[in-house]
Amino acid sequence: MGVKGLAPFIRKQCPQYSVKRGLREYYGRVIAIDASFLMCRFVKVMEENTKQPHMIGLYNFLNEVFEYSIRPLFVFDGNPPQEKGRGDVGPLVKEMRDDWKRFLQELGLCYVEAPGEAEAQCAILEMRGLVYAVVTDDLDSIAFGTKRILTGFGKRGCNEINGEKVRELFGGREKFIEACVLSGCDYCEGMKGVGMKRALSLVREGRTSLTEEMEIAKCLLTLPKVERNLTISWARKSNESIKQTLENFNIRKNVTSFIKHYENTFSTRQLTINEYFSVSK
Repeated sequence: MGVKGLAPFIRKQCPQYSVKRGLREYYGRVIAIDASFLMCRFVKVMEENTKQPHMIGLYNFLNEVFEYSIRPLFVFDGNPPQEKGRGDVGPLVKEMRDDWKRFLQELGLCYVEAPGEAEAQCAILEMRGLVYAVVTDDLDSIAFGTKRILTGFGKRGCNEINGEKVRELFGGREKFIEACVLSGCDYCEGMKGVGMKRALSLVREGRTSLTEEMEIAKCLLTLPKVERNLTISWARKSNESIKQTLENFNIRKNVTSFIKHYENTFSTRQLTINEYFSVSK
């Protein structure tokens, strides 16, 4: 769910903080991927099809980002707080997750298993400068502190949301989080009759009286369970090794172009933030 009403709030009240961009604009960058964002695309298809469309979907996604030498860092959910009300994942999602991890590992691609929420872990990776932006449709990433959120990410591009500007609109991260819990989020229902627009007025006026449930939710968004001491590394594989991996997963389409894009991605030096802005101008 994320934060109730946040996406339409940004779209209507501050559209200038969401910019349409093409994938080319992220050339040579490392980008964190909230794995659940992609998984939700394939669960329904997988339920109706026994030919593992989740693997074809992941393969196609990788081919698309490799075309622009984007190096993806997948982040998988760990155990969510009990307040989220979500227990163990089902066997279908577990199968998808295990298959993806094995596929990424065999391709030499790095992934992270978050101790808690993947979006929170992605935010820490961005804060530490290990990734440039975060791919997710879950906008509580803004509450966790992410600066650049890429929503609707795909071959046609994405919407880049400026998390810093959104938080500043509310008076900073603490006030933004208060607005989130008033409107309702993954950890609490929120205040009846209060959406993000009304919550903005309340936090600006200093009239935020939070219930105990809301205070707990605020704490969970402010201090999420994350791993801060991470080392990120990739292991480039040989062409023959890649071919064998694809064969093992019954993937035979566009193999030549995939390997070419893979090689280009690993031979492209990852840009610094200053270099990125120089290229983008």
